[in-house]
Amino acid sequence: MINKNIFINREDEVKALREIFGSGKAELVLIYGRRRIGKTTLVLYASKGFDKIYLYVDYANPSILLKRFSRTLLKSLDLPEGIIVEDFETLFKLFPKAGIVVLDEFQRLQEVDPSIVTTLQKVWDLELSRSRVKLVIVGSSVGLMERIGLSPSAPLFGRVTRVIELKELYYRDIRAFYPGSSEEERVGYYAVLGGVPAYHQIFDEKLGFIENIKRNILDKTSPLYSEVERLLREETRDPATYMSILAAISHGKNTFSEIADYASIEKSSLSKYLQVLRNNLRLIKVIQALETTGKRFRRYIITSNFFRFWFRYIYPYGSLLEEGEVDKVLEIANGFKPHISEAFEYICREHMYLLNKEKMVGFTKIGKWWLKDIEIDWIAIDEKSSTAYFVECKWTNKPIGREVLNRLIKKSEYFPWRKNRRKDKYILYSKSGFTWSEEDGDVIQISLKDMEKLFDKYMPLIREYP
Repeated sequence: MINKNIFINREDEVKALREIFGSGKAELVLIYGRRRIGKTTLVLYASKGFDKIYLYVDYANPSILLKRFSRTLLKSLDLPEGIIVEDFETLFKLFPKAGIVVLDEFQRLQEVDPSIVTTLQKVWDLELSRSRVKLVIVGSSVGLMERIGLSPSAPLFGRVTRVIELKELYYRDIRAFYPGSSEEERVGYYAVLGGVPAYHQIFDEKLGFIENIKRNILDKTSPLYSEVERLLREETRDPATYMSILAAISHGKNTFSEIADYASIEKSSLSKYLQVLRNNLRLIKVIQALETTGKRFRRYIITSNFFRFWFRYIYPYGSLLEEGEVDKVLEIANGFKPHISEAFEYICREHMYLLNKEKMVGFTKIGKWWLKDIEIDWIAIDEKSSTAYFVECKWTNKPIGREVLNRLIKKSEYFPWRKNRRKDKYILYSKSGFTWSEEDGDVIQISLKDMEKLFDKYMPLIREYP
């Protein structure tokens, strides 16, 4: 079992930050992303070897924050105790003496007292920008952080020298948390927890897949049992409505009308909630069927595997779980096969990008496609060579037969892009392999074992932390 106190990948971000920390000029860095995504760990890891001061913003009133920050700053800088920091302007003017200053959960300053951020803007313009200070502002409220630093009307707009939006890790990164597990188990772990490192640090590989879910998610005393509800209560004013919307999407209600009907929300009100989930929380996104236009080819999907899992297996069975009926919910879930199957599709897409990198295929676009009751998991197209790759992903316990290929070929005939002028190829992904060996060069068969080999080749950089 690997030490879970590890720092995986983020190589580009670490390199960028270390270059910034070593520069000879003032830098104002904005780092933001969803909670638990690894923002603080990234900053602390990248700043190893540099002098720094870390200031965490909670919801205390401004006077308490000022006293706390002043005490930390004066102690860290070994300044005389007699120095009086009577306001935030005086505090900010001390920052250049620290070298690197990290303000974590920075958006709370805006919520507690917007004038503090305005004061920082003034001090930055008049003094800090002329120093060699490295000011790193970190935040979890994605929408608010963008409004503070990136919007044209934002107080810090035009002053930020580097922006890093931290997103979930890829499947090939998450595999590193489970070196002793089978590839099937790794797919399961990723399907449940997604690419959030903090979640995987909670799981214990020695327990196995199902036991980890029992102890660390379904048990009402476990750390992840109330994770989603807690986040929505902290980040939204109407968590019940947001939960209804996410529940709708998790159960396959992917169009605007379907979501409104399932969640019993007026269509005139739904847009604002979807906008918050999409732009502020990054929990949903809109996908468009490949090479199509129009609303009928749009779907809303949940971007987080864990949120999708939570709304499928915890939210609807909360009463059972509160009574300790964990085994009953596991019986209902039946191995979580539909959920894992959906996540497997996105792992296949990630594998497609590696195939593209290896020049085993060549494409410029990839996306899902549907037309009425016809759906194709992925279609990748190469506009230069007029080639279309039609992709089917199967998460089954038995090898798949030739009939899966035949159905895919039939469905591909409905895809209108350069019809009768393109070259068609077919890629079949199967967890358990195939009942036949395909000799046609236009058909590619990829088993889970084949995927494992390529993912092993692209193992991420792993570092001990702290």
